Amino acid sequence: MVSIGIDQYEDSSVNLRYAAKDAREMEQRLVNAAGTLYKTRNIEHALLIDREATKSGILKKLSELAKAIKPGDTFILFVAGHGVLLQNQYYMLTHDYNGAVDGRSMLSSNEIIELSKKIRSLSQLLIFDTCHAGGVDAIVSGLYDARMSVLAKKMGLHVYASASSREAALDGYEGNGLFTHALLDGLGNRKEADRNDDGAISLVELGGFAKQRTKEASVKLGNTQTPLIINFGKDSPVYRLR
Repeated sequence: MVSIGIDQYEDSSVNLRYAAKDAREMEQRLVNAAGTLYKTRNIEHALLIDREATKSGILKKLSELAKAIKPGDTFILFVAGHGVLLQNQYYMLTHDYNGAVDGRSMLSSNEIIELSKKIRSLSQLLIFDTCHAGGVDAIVSGLYDARMSVLAKKMGLHVYASASSREAALDGYEGNGLFTHALLDGLGNRKEADRNDDGAISLVELGGFAKQRTKEASVKLGNTQTPLIINFGKDSPVYRLR
C-alpha cells in the first residue's frame, strides 16, 4: 500500500488542513485491517506526506514497488489532496505545485494508468479523496481497455473517487476529509458494511458503505458530494470482522 497526503504545496494559497492526517490514519487503519487476513511481515506499506509527495517522489516509490509486487499480491493506492479536471482529464496536484499548470507538478489520469499497468497485482484498489476525483473514470476505462479484456476473470480493479467530476470534496468533517472519514468508519469493524453476512468486508462492500455514508453526511451539511465507486472483475476481502 502507498498512502499519499498533501496539505502543503509550493503555492501555499492552496494548502489544505486534513489531507496529511487522512493519509496517516488511512495507512494505520488499512494495516490493522490487513492484519486480519495476512501475517504482519507480509504487509508492505509506504507513507508519502507533503515534501515527500513530489511528482518525482511519488513516481520513484511506485516504480520501486512495481518491481517487487507479484500477481498474487493486493495493491492499494490512497491519495488525499487537490485534484483538478482540465479538458476532461483528471490531474492530482503534487507537493511541488507552484500555481503553474504544467506536467511537472501534476500527475495525470493517463500517467496513473501507466503506473497501474506496470504493477503486476491482479487485485488493485485506487482511492482518490480529492476534488473532481470522479474524473478518474478515464483511468478505469483506460485500464479496462489495457488489461481487463484479457484478465477479466482473474483481475479485480476497484476505484473509489470521493466526488463526481463536477463536485468539490469536503476537506474537514470531524477531523478528516468527509470521504476519508466514511472509509475509516467502514474499516472500523463495521458489521453494517457486511451486506452478505459472510464475516468479512469486501472491496465492493467497503466502497458501497463509504459512498452511502458520504452522501448522507453531505446532505446534512447542505452540500452535495456523491462518491464514484467503480468495481470491475473479482471482489476480494479487505478485512475480517473481529
